[in-house]
This record gives sequence, structure tokens and C-alpha cells, in this order.
Amino acid sequence: MTGRVRTYAYALGFAFWASLIAALLLGQSDLPDLSKFAPFLALAIVGEELVVLQRQGSGRSVLSFSAAAHVAAVIVLGPTAAALAAASAVVIVDGLRREAFPYVVINSAMFGGAIWIAGAVFTALAGPGDQLGPRALPALLALIAVRYLVTSVVFAGGTALATGSRFGYVLRAAVVEEVGSAVGEGSLGVLIAIAIARRDWVLLPFLFPLFAALYRSKTTLARLQVETDAALQSIAAVIDERDPTTAAHSDRVAQHVADFVRAIQLPRREADRLIAAARFHDLGKIAVDVATLSKEGRLTDAELRNIRSHPRLSARLLAPFQFARGIASLVELHHERYDGRGYFSVPGSEVPIEAHVLIVTDSFDAMTSARPYRPALSVDEAALELEDKAGTQFHPQVARAFAAIVRGRSVTEALGPHELAALRQAFSSVPTIQLPSLSTLLEPRPWAVLLSVVTLACLGIDGVPTLLIACCALAASAFAAASIVLGVRRRRRTAQAREALARGLPPSLALAAARIPAWTAWLRPVEGTGSYEPFITDFGASGEAVSEICQWALRRDRYTEVALASGGALFLSRPVGGMVRLAVVLPNHSSPLQRPVIRDVIERALQLPPPGEPERGGEGDTERRRRSRGGGLVVVLDVELDIFESVRRSAGQLIAERVFVDIEERLRSLVRPTDAVVRLGDDRFAILLAVPDEVAASSLRERIRRELGHVRVPRRVRSIEPRISIAIGEEADIDARFDGLEEELERLGQSIRAVV
Repeated sequence: MTGRVRTYAYALGFAFWASLIAALLLGQSDLPDLSKFAPFLALAIVGEELVVLQRQGSGRSVLSFSAAAHVAAVIVLGPTAAALAAASAVVIVDGLRREAFPYVVINSAMFGGAIWIAGAVFTALAGPGDQLGPRALPALLALIAVRYLVTSVVFAGGTALATGSRFGYVLRAAVVEEVGSAVGEGSLGVLIAIAIARRDWVLLPFLFPLFAALYRSKTTLARLQVETDAALQSIAAVIDERDPTTAAHSDRVAQHVADFVRAIQLPRREADRLIAAARFHDLGKIAVDVATLSKEGRLTDAELRNIRSHPRLSARLLAPFQFARGIASLVELHHERYDGRGYFSVPGSEVPIEAHVLIVTDSFDAMTSARPYRPALSVDEAALELEDKAGTQFHPQVARAFAAIVRGRSVTEALGPHELAALRQAFSSVPTIQLPSLSTLLEPRPWAVLLSVVTLACLGIDGVPTLLIACCALAASAFAAASIVLGVRRRRRTAQAREALARGLPPSLALAAARIPAWTAWLRPVEGTGSYEPFITDFGASGEAVSEICQWALRRDRYTEVALASGGALFLSRPVGGMVRLAVVLPNHSSPLQRPVIRDVIERALQLPPPGEPERGGEGDTERRRRSRGGGLVVVLDVELDIFESVRRSAGQLIAERVFVDIEERLRSLVRPTDAVVRLGDDRFAILLAVPDEVAASSLRERIRRELGHVRVPRRVRSIEPRISIAIGEEADIDARFDGLEEELERLGQSIRAVV
């Protein structure tokens, strides 16, 4: 406990206990008989003890009998007696456990002061007379709400002082997080007060088993969450231990993330989520062979695809667990890049800032750990690498901030106040209440059921205006009618779409027959890469949307419904047959009427024979390429780099492959789409094209040399200095100069004979 928190605890404790003792000594409040006071004190003690036992068993507190005792004591005994019972129960339970004295002081002041203030509000609102009658409902609600708000304020103040977080954020999270439990605990207290005040003793034997059942169910749920978390922690530890070179990797990454969130003062809930994501980010490596993980030599294409699949598998392992769903998407993207050239080619702007933190910390630990193919970098060398690749591989602000942290410097030295504030704001808040989705709220059926229940309940309550009951009944009838109409329209449109598919129409026209505007794309895996490409696409499909669809196909190997960053909604089928998939894209958000029809069309389309693929390299395609190149000289540029092995030994084969993907993309950007860029080996490319004359070929060679000089490589590796030679002439001359080039081009469906 820090000095500020200790001062805070003693100040609140002194203020509460001094006020309570003064009130009792001055006779401002008479204590009830011991026979009336003792049962409530006993109930409060039991409640405090159960919270302690439950916290020890599951790591968290989910339900408290003490709150019910406090509320009941206010109603039966009055505010001062309730405050004394609440504070005394804390002193007795925590004192016997030898809890640190400042904690005993602040907890007793928090619970005692909260119920004292709430009791005063209740007494003022309820007034004299029957305090449990129908007119006391607002006062009872105020009693529960005020007690909860006061305890939340005190707790938020201590948490903000202890963690350095913003008080407003901590208070908002504290209030929203436990509001359900607060209402339940307060309601139990009202029931106890009713049974005792009206001497309905027959009610008590049935209340306590209900309390015990609720407490047991909540405790079991919390214990299951803790045990599940422990199981995932064990899996993560086992994965680290499989490869001696990466032992304790997940623990170190989690510690790096903890240092980062502490330095930028991220709120507790967001920080805990990110640290958990770091701990579980490599769960998917359980499906990767140990020999592949620790292999010193070159990785095969199959081994590379296996390694690249582990972020997706990590997300799949986490997705079934409710408490871990929030981190699954972060784990899935921990091998993306800021420039969009990561495993799944997700643009950096679409990668959450939390995933960028995982990317930086994971890469830093990899660089500072020895590998079979290279020695470890020093902390300063790795920090320089982060700064050097900021804006390309890494998020600029995250990389610079973390580089400052590992060097032992303040984050403010790397980022200005505005940049640091913007970085904090980029983190998404953790939802404390799971609200229904928009699609659920738009469905008329739940509203029909809810309003029907409200109408029937109002009929059984005296004093409810008839007009209100009639309005609820009419609204329930309207929503019920809307639900019936919606169901009929769904069945009709589904039948129309099925009929269109039966006539042999493609899925897009089947959806059009059901009055659903959409375009479709059939996807297939690209041999040897693991990625997807479209082979049949409707007219109107944008290149940006198609590229994003292929990204989602690579990331998800099951049925998927997502919103596209390029606009619209994507419905992606599961892989079938030869991994063929069907994508349906709506121009706007989907509606409850459209979704079932689209799912039905996708399932039925997958049961039909797959569509034919266009032939490649046919005579018509040959003639089209010949016309597109036009006249001029046939030229082959031979680009030799001699750098792949240096990058692989310095940073690993995955980084080396990324560097050469960057090189190939830059080469393609310098030539026409109809020109051929072929990778002949690890360090050799051939570019086949037609140019007007030799001057143009020489000019292109210089542009290639300048462009490749801008390719980022690890700091330990020399910059790229390509050797580029030019072959100009007939086909026979080219074949003689570049042995094997024709075979490579034919393998890609782009033979030399199709060009000359």
C-alpha cells in the first residue's frame, strides 16, 4: 500500500469512526435492544466471512450477504445501528484474519459510511409510517442505489491513488461492473426486512436456501472461470517448454506488456486484458511440430504455412471461452505489420492498437532471445531495430514508446504529451455489461414477449393506470404482428431463392430473386501459399473488397459473418471440397430479414457441383497477352541479390520471406501488369517484358536498383545492392542465357512463347 493510499484510508476511517462515536455519545441516535441488533450483526459477519472464503477459492468476489444485512438493518433498525453493524462486522472478520490495519480501517469506513448515508436518504424519502408499503418503493430503490454509489466512489478513489489511473474512468467502470450484483444484494436485504418487520417467519426458512443456492451458483461460475484461466496458463507454459529456445517466451512477453501498460498508465481492466492476450498469444503453436519450431536450417513451404497458421489457431482456442473472447481477435493479429504485409495482410489501420502492442513486445523478445540460426541481439540493438522499423513493421508510437521503456527512459522522452494522450485514447475500453447486439434489438419477437409480460404484470398490480396497461397491450400486439409478418416474408424469400438455385442460377441471382442486392465471389486456395484468390467474381465487385474477403478467408476456416472495412457485410462459407469457399457481400449492413435467407443460399450453393474455373494459358489468353505487350524488344532483366541467407540467419526465415515479398512487390510496381516477374530462386528474379529500345531497358535497370535500395532489412544485414544484367534478343538467345527460365514461366502459365 502506497503512502497516498494509506493517508486516504486513515482520513476516511477517522472521519467515519469519529462521526459515529460522536452520534452515539451525544444521543443523536438510540441504539436498539441487543436482541434486535445481534441478529443483523451476525448476518453481516456471516456475509463478510463468505466473501473472504469465496475470494480465497476463486480469486474474486461475486456475491455478498453483508450488503443484504446492511440494507435489512437500515429498514428495521435505522441508519446509525446499520452503520455500526456494517463497520463492526468488517473489524471482527478482517481483524481476526490479521488483515493489514489500513485495509480494516478503510473497509469499515466504506461499508459503514455508505449504509449510514444511504439510510439517511431512505429515512428522509420514506417518511413516517409503513416504510415497506407500495409508496416506499422509490425510497427502497434510493437506499440500494445510494449505498452502491458511495461504496463505488470510495473504492474508485483508493484504486485511482494506488494505480495512477483516472478517477472518472475507475469510477465509471466500478459502477457499471457490479450493478447487477448490487441490485440483487439489495433486493435480498429488502426481503429479509419484510420477513422480520412483519414477522412473516414462515418466509425465512425459504429465503436462506435460496440465498445459499444463488451464492453457490455464483461461486461455481467464478471458480470455473479461474480454473479455465489456469488451464490456458498451463497450456501456454507447456508450449513454451516444447522448444528450449523459446522457454518462458509467453511469460516474458506478458511482462513486457505489463511494463508498457504501466508506463502509459492504461486503466486496470484494459491492462489486464492486454496482459492476458500476451500470455495466451502463442497457444496455437501446440499444433506446430517441435522440430519445425527448433529447426536450424531452411523451412519448407509446408512448415512455413504451419507456423503462419498459429495466430488463427490461438484465436480459435480462446474463442469458446466467454471471458477470453475479447482477446481472441488481438491474439489473431499479433503477426501483422503496420504496412499491411503481415501473415494475413491486414492493413495496419485496421489492426487494433492492442494487437500492435503484442506485435512490438513479441518481436522484441524474439530479437533478444537466441535462436538456432542466430545469436540474440542486445537490448539496445533490439530497441534500435524497433525504431528503425517504426512505420513499416511496427506502429510508430508503440515502437518508440516501448524502445524508451526497455532503455529505462520515460515514455514522455519518446512521445510528446499529445502523442501520449492520443495513444491512450486509441485503446478500446473493456465492456462491463454485455449489451444485446443491434440485430437482436431489431427483432420484434423479444419486444413482443417483453411487453406481454409487462402488460400481464401490470394487470396484477393495484393502482396502475388503465391507459398504461392498454398502451403496453397494443404495443405487444403490434410487435407480435410484426414478428409474424417477418417470419412469413423470410419463408417466402427463402423459397424464391431456392427455386432460383434449382433453375441453375448463380447465388447472386438467387439472392436477387429474393430481393436481396448482393454480389458473390468464389474463392480457392493458392497452391503453395495458403492464401486465397477469387476465380469467379460478379460484376461490380471492387478490388478493395475482394482483397479484404481473401484476408478473412485466410483468417477464418469456418462460417463467418463480419462487417467489411471497405463497407458492407460479408458472409463467408466454410471451406468445402478442395477448400473452395463462397463469399456473399451486401453493400450495406444486413437486416434480420436478410440473414437467414443468405445463410440458406450459401448452404444450398455449397451442396451443388462447384462452378467451373476459367482455363489458363489457353490460345485465346496467349493471343491477348501478345496483343497487350505490343511491339518492341523482348527483354529479360536478371536481378541477383545474394542476401536471403544473411537475413534468415539474422532475423529468421519468416522475416527473410517478408523481405523478399517486399522486393517482389516493388519489382512488380515498376513494370506493367502484363509483364512477368518470376522468382527463380532465393536470391534471383527474372523480369520478362517488351521495351521500345535498349535505352528504356537501361533506364528500368537503374530504377530497379534505386527502388531495391529502399527495402528495409535488419540492422545487422548490409543494404541490398542488386546485380542486374540485361538480355535482349530472340527467344533462343533468352533460353541460352537463362537456363530454366522457360520452365519457371511455363509453371506459372506465362511461357516465353506466349510473349514473343
